[in-house]
Amino acid sequence: MCEPVSYNARMDARFRTLLSLTCLSYFAVAEALAGGLYWTNRSGRSVQSSGFAGGTVVSVLPNAGTNVRGIALDVTQGDIYYCDNGSDTIYRMKLDGTGRQQLLTTGPGSSFPADIRLDLNGGHFYYCDRNRNFIRRCDLDGGNPTAVVMPSQPYYLDLDLEDGWLYWGDFDGIRSGVGNIFRARLDGADGTETIVTNTEETRAVCLDKPGGMLYWVNRDAGKIQRAPLDALPVDAVTSPAVETLYDGLDTPHGMVLDPSAGMLYWVDTGTNGVGGTGARAISRGTMNGSTPQEVIVPLGAQPWDIDVDPRCVVYSEFEERFFPAVETATARSEDPDRDGLNNLGEYGTGKHPLRADAGDVLRVALFEEGGVLYLGGEFRRRSEVMDVRVVAEFSSDLETWNENGVLEVSTTPLAEGLERVRVRAMMPVDMADHAAMRLRVEQLGG
Repeated sequence: MCEPVSYNARMDARFRTLLSLTCLSYFAVAEALAGGLYWTNRSGRSVQSSGFAGGTVVSVLPNAGTNVRGIALDVTQGDIYYCDNGSDTIYRMKLDGTGRQQLLTTGPGSSFPADIRLDLNGGHFYYCDRNRNFIRRCDLDGGNPTAVVMPSQPYYLDLDLEDGWLYWGDFDGIRSGVGNIFRARLDGADGTETIVTNTEETRAVCLDKPGGMLYWVNRDAGKIQRAPLDALPVDAVTSPAVETLYDGLDTPHGMVLDPSAGMLYWVDTGTNGVGGTGARAISRGTMNGSTPQEVIVPLGAQPWDIDVDPRCVVYSEFEERFFPAVETATARSEDPDRDGLNNLGEYGTGKHPLRADAGDVLRVALFEEGGVLYLGGEFRRRSEVMDVRVVAEFSSDLETWNENGVLEVSTTPLAEGLERVRVRAMMPVDMADHAAMRLRVEQLGG
């Protein structure tokens, strides 16, 4: 058993929190993967998927449509939403491709359903219609379609649901060679603001609100770029606030951010045929551009848009999602960020293995219940994993540790297959010589 690692949650000489990483109870665990990448294959007329670092490509729905475009995932319900410009229809189906439903026919007349984004709490999806020159909001079942803004040829979009903004790029650049990015309120009030100019055709537009960044695909320049939100508006060519993260690409198109892992993924249709890196393939890189482009899924086809299911239920998925190819310290026992929590612990508690963020892995406090004081704690763990177990243990003498001495008061589901766990000791503090709590992260698979 590894020695406990002490954290700065000591309340006095009697109350403390410890973290213990153990390597116990090896037995066989079947590898059933959960998360990964999903994309629309326009020329292949299909919806496909793979792991976070590529690998086996699965045809989720081989005959998805004749001109499939935007895609968005609702991981909580296990649903895929996607647009088919061939039939001018928006569909919903399960992550395994079953149960497809037609939600909305975007006609009559000439229409072009392009990108799609979800507002799950609000019960809506938004989509761009390039030909009909509007962005619509609909109920998740396709009902009550409402045009919220009427821009010229909107193509890709993203949502800031916290502050009520709608971001999108235009398709007009294909005629002029100059593209733009705009934003407006989610209800269309207060007009439209131009926030990025002078892109050589804008494609994907992605918002990292916690990081304070706007990302976009500069298609004909073969670039992935970003700018701070507080620097907008910017000129994509001349503004010093604009960073080019990846360039030398062929025809980059759809893109998705995975901020928790610090990764971004993009698809490249290869239609420019300029010999750029990653043509007709899926690539990824870090969100700050600090690692080289990884071409992870060569397709020989035209992928158009992409989304990510961030759940990890086995360590191999965590390893693929969080570690770029240049990182070598990926073994469970290693600690590349040197924060005292090894990779197994980072995996089990939902932390990032390359960020020193283990200081709050277990938060402890005294609380009163029925007039009695107990030592309690709160931590985060993966809720659907098959190969790791995370439990709190209590000690009244700092020698004997017992998980049966801890009561799990509540669990609250979180995003990305995580849960928040609240616990308290079974023994009141006035009955113990010492009151200490620690986490045990236990590997269950060989």
